[in-house]
Amino acid sequence: MLRVEVSKAKDSSFMPGYVQATDHTDLGTFMVAKLKVTGHLDMKSDTDFESVDGAISYAILPESSIGTTDNTRGPFESEFSFWYSGYVSLIASSSNGQFTETEAQQVIKILSSFRVGA
Repeated sequence: MLRVEVSKAKDSSFMPGYVQATDHTDLGTFMVAKLKVTGHLDMKSDTDFESVDGAISYAILPESSIGTTDNTRGPFESEFSFWYSGYVSLIASSSNGQFTETEAQQVIKILSSFRVGA
């Protein structure tokens, strides 16, 4: 199991609205989130998280997601999705779990530009 710190990297252009006659504005303000693995727990042998300087990914999430979650099994998959008349997961990750500064800036710029089409 992993502990993941969710922090805001940048504002997002994604503004929830109506989908199939369902109002999703209650999701609030969205952000480009930085997802950083900060702990690991082997559920068979550990009693507490071991701190790690782990993988980083970026995602579009509601700002209400900011904080630490310690029950994560797949931080780069559906556990960081949101309900928008179906689960939506917009996540960027790298093959080695890290981004160069240039790559991170590019990923954040791309994710922050995503918005709902008319």
